[in-house]
Amino acid sequence: VLTDNNDHESFISLVESEKPDIIMVMEINKNWVGALKSLQREYKYHTLLPREDNFGIGVYSKLPITKESVKYFGSTGVPSIILTLKTAQDNLTLIATHPVPPISNSYFVSRNKQLFDIAQYIKTLSGPLILAGDLNTTMWSSHYKQLEESGNLKNARKGFGINATWPSPLGILGIPIDHVLVSNEVQVIDLKVGASFGSDHRPLIVDLNFTTDI
Repeated sequence: VLTDNNDHESFISLVESEKPDIIMVMEINKNWVGALKSLQREYKYHTLLPREDNFGIGVYSKLPITKESVKYFGSTGVPSIILTLKTAQDNLTLIATHPVPPISNSYFVSRNKQLFDIAQYIKTLSGPLILAGDLNTTMWSSHYKQLEESGNLKNARKGFGINATWPSPLGILGIPIDHVLVSNEVQVIDLKVGASFGSDHRPLIVDLNFTTDI
């Protein structure tokens, strides 16, 4: 959402228009948490970690959260949220993460380590899983590909085009660094990029379904 973006109403209007079951927000601070408090009426389940350094993160859910934890993958001390959500079919694991951007050699190494550590963590899990966030990499990066292959994940974009999300003013001329990756149990019904709401990123809007029969 961009920490210093104050166009809260446009984001709330987007939520009201799309009516998602789960909302994942990157770069929230205390100001954003306060501005989005009205969402908590419909999204009774939420885990919020506001920060002032662009690495705040939060999840709002209509689905019950039965288990939650915060993990610090990599070496930079930025948080990731791990949730277990109860659905009509089974439990669903949701990982929300935001590695640092590779703007220096040390950040490049840290980003890659975070992606690697997440893949190793996913290997310890079973059942339907969604990994999503601003990964600060495109799907053409070898480090991204290692995450996808090691974690046995697929990018929800597959079959729907590039869907650039950053920087927002460039529209389709931008690059795809925000991702939703899913396990084999999860079926992607649709994916699109939403309208800009003042952030330097545009939102990914993804329709998913899953089965435990695979």
